[in-house]
Amino acid sequence: MGRIDSCVEIASHPEVIFCTFGDAIRVPGKQGSLLQAKARGADIRIVYSPMDALKLAQENPTRKVVFFGLGFETTMPTTAITLQQAKLRNVQNFYFFCQHITLIPTLRSLLEQPDNGIDAFLAPGHVKHGDRHRRL
Repeated sequence: MGRIDSCVEIASHPEVIFCTFGDAIRVPGKQGSLLQAKARGADIRIVYSPMDALKLAQENPTRKVVFFGLGFETTMPTTAITLQQAKLRNVQNFYFFCQHITLIPTLRSLLEQPDNGIDAFLAPGHVKHGDRHRRL
């Protein structure tokens, strides 16, 4: 099952408020997108940060609030801080479905393929800067 299909499955439970960033809502899976699941009645909310999802959990103590943590290295710290805050505030109905991706292992795997034909990578700033990234 793919990431989006897992999201649709989780969001389909009536006790769940499923929170995601807006750029993920139209991504298709084999079972459809989160937007299509919302049209079928799933309670799916677009949030601008994981802290928005934590606030929803505090405001809806009888519902399970699930935050879809996705993105590259740059989004991981806010997810981690929100997890820490949820623990400090003892929020019991807040869950994470973390699907963050680190880019360096992916790039390394591509480079290790024989005859990959790669001359260079055009990468976002967080990947192209820093000595550790130059040593792929």
